[in-house]
Amino acid sequence: MNTHPMHTDYDFAVQSRFEKPLVVSPFLLSCIVAAVTNDLRQLPIARIEIRSLSFIKPVHPGDTISARSVIESAEPTQYVFAVTGAKTNGTEFVRFRLLVKVDDESREGMSS
Repeated sequence: MNTHPMHTDYDFAVQSRFEKPLVVSPFLLSCIVAAVTNDLRQLPIARIEIRSLSFIKPVHPGDTISARSVIESAEPTQYVFAVTGAKTNGTEFVRFRLLVKVDDESREGMSS
């Protein structure tokens, strides 16, 4: 857990260039990845890789966030998504590529 005062001490944070506390970036990343992969819950995911990660704007406690993903490529055992996270005002705060590898052997038994 990141206990830097920028995230935990309001009085410290208001004196910074951000003017209020920041949400810890690993928490934001996990929320966005969970939102994207939730749609893939029927697939036997073998591995997830995050590539080209860039946090570009701050997120403060109380901000509402959303995720948007676009499939860049799809193969039987691998998907690549371009992912962005944004606040409700449309400001993007994170961009990255998400590579999702599927366990092909487990997938064979999933026919319905």
